[in-house]
Amino acid sequence: MRICVVCGLVATALTGLEAQAQFSRSQNTAHRYAAGTTVNLYAHWQGEASADLLYVTLPPGWQLRRTTVLRRGYQPVSVEVRLEGTRYLLVPERPLNAPHTLVLTAETGTLTGTAPWSVVPATRGPSGIVQDPSRELRRPAALYAPQLDPVNQAARWTPDAGAPLLLRGAALPPLSSLSAHSVELWLKTAALNQVVLSTWDGDEESAYPLELVIDPAGRLRYYRGQPGTHQAMATPHPVADGRWHHVAIRHAPEAGWTHLLVDGFAVDSLYAPALFDTGSATAVALGGRRTGPVTFDGLMDEVRFWDHARPTTQLRQERRRPLASEAPSLVALSFDAPLPRTLQLGTEPASFERVATHLQLGQPPLQLEATTLGGRVQLQWTLEDAVEPVFFVERSVDGQVFEEVVRLEGQLAQAADGRPAYQFTDFAPNAQVVFYRIRTKTVDGAHHLSATIKIGLGERLDEAADVPDSPLAGLTLHGNFPNPFNQRTTVGYEVEEAQQVRIEVWDLSGQPVATLLDRVEEAGYHEVSFDASTLPSGTYFLRVQTERGVVAHPMTLMK
Repeated sequence: MRICVVCGLVATALTGLEAQAQFSRSQNTAHRYAAGTTVNLYAHWQGEASADLLYVTLPPGWQLRRTTVLRRGYQPVSVEVRLEGTRYLLVPERPLNAPHTLVLTAETGTLTGTAPWSVVPATRGPSGIVQDPSRELRRPAALYAPQLDPVNQAARWTPDAGAPLLLRGAALPPLSSLSAHSVELWLKTAALNQVVLSTWDGDEESAYPLELVIDPAGRLRYYRGQPGTHQAMATPHPVADGRWHHVAIRHAPEAGWTHLLVDGFAVDSLYAPALFDTGSATAVALGGRRTGPVTFDGLMDEVRFWDHARPTTQLRQERRRPLASEAPSLVALSFDAPLPRTLQLGTEPASFERVATHLQLGQPPLQLEATTLGGRVQLQWTLEDAVEPVFFVERSVDGQVFEEVVRLEGQLAQAADGRPAYQFTDFAPNAQVVFYRIRTKTVDGAHHLSATIKIGLGERLDEAADVPDSPLAGLTLHGNFPNPFNQRTTVGYEVEEAQQVRIEVWDLSGQPVATLLDRVEEAGYHEVSFDASTLPSGTYFLRVQTERGVVAHPMTLMK
């Protein structure tokens, strides 16, 4: 039976987790969740030691709706859930002394921003329950207010309410183990044990070229097979988390390779130089198997079938680009209009409907966050797509009129959760409340604006501080010349009366990289040289500080 293949794969994946702690620490970046939705939070207990109980703390306003505990990733374990104050106490039917997957199904609140969720193990001893904070799993979760796009429609199914949506195999590019093809789609779900897309009728004696399922641990699995033989791939991390994910299969039989991609990146592969013949798909079911009820509980959009193995770079770059079924090599389902009758087998089932969605197509959505650091504001943002556009950081004191603070190009920080991550520090915003947004210029020349973020700084201690390039009382910063510069530049400034002056160079992350001077300067015009031969190319800031405040000035190093 094919379930045995699933069991073996899950056990192998879980026992390969990191061993430096009882909880796997492999995912510590902040996932972003939409407010007012159902999401899944995942924790992996490694099992070198035993845990009798687990204490769970969710972000403010979140509510735990369901808890799933899986021994070795697939064996359900009964667990009792109690609410104790602001925490939930999980009491499994037996101690967790082997690898376990913990799935916390929660409803997000309405309070946007970033807050942590945590799981703390505990044991029962002679003196009672003993918690072990040293083995706590603590991860950030970012909540944002989604904006529905009334133009872009997605497909939604009502589980067990009818049949899946059936597509005519003859109307699609050939789907078989012996023919090249690519299949891609967007999906959003927080349900487990689901069939997403299938060409199988459920009979163990039937061959089939393609099936995508969500397993008990939330991972996406790909299958193809014939009687007695099944081949599979799986995602290393769960995709059933309540967020949108792009999934793609590219099959190149001439090379013997099949690849599974999630969010534009290959996560697993199959190499089978001697392929068995699965036959061609006579029908493709969306939301379940061909002869069964609907088993998919979630949303699906932009389902595409290609008659060739698309290059990985094209799958990644074009996954957010709406495509029409104009090319003979493509059949695309956008769900924005009724499907062609020639594509369907029968009529649309009652379990299927079209709904508005907050999935953004046509542009890479920018996810912006901010933190305050002693009067400075550090902006951090990520893009869903691995592109390197031009960014313009814009600031406002009223949320209406924005001014450009700096222009940035290229990737500025390490990738977070597979996505390019960027950051910028505004040194002296000089306001109790400031607003920021990022304007993005993409490779096609189009400009896109991020959502506006509001930051409260409270009362400023350095009231004389001003925005970059503005005069500071008692001191005038003339900037640096040349700018841009190659390795060396000269900073010019003028002091009205003798005072302590400190001039530093800071990078975009808000860290000082050089101190040019820190001394009492007499009245008059002064210059100081800056040698940047040991620094990489990029944008830096001169930061001049006196007793009366701070002024900053951007400069560009080009080697």
